[in-house]
Amino acid sequence: MICNWNFKAEDIIQELRSDPKTRSTPIVLIANVDQKPSEEESLLFVQGDATSESVLKRANIMEASTAIVLVDEEVELAARDAKAILTV
Repeated sequence: MICNWNFKAEDIIQELRSDPKTRSTPIVLIANVDQKPSEEESLLFVQGDATSESVLKRANIMEASTAIVLVDEEVELAARDAKAILTV
């Protein structure tokens, strides 16, 4: 699971897909953006805030083996780390 979207997310997805161990592993993206921000066909997208319990339930967080939390660049610079910690 990847929480939030920023310029590093596409690189992370490509890295996961290049590793034979994770090539076919489902990846769920939770991001507070209007539409799926990647062309990756097997990337599942859940629109919303990753700090919201209902959004996490929709994304099936309990089945995730790993969560990657990225800084939300839509948040004010001074609050980005705090938002990432809250997401964790």
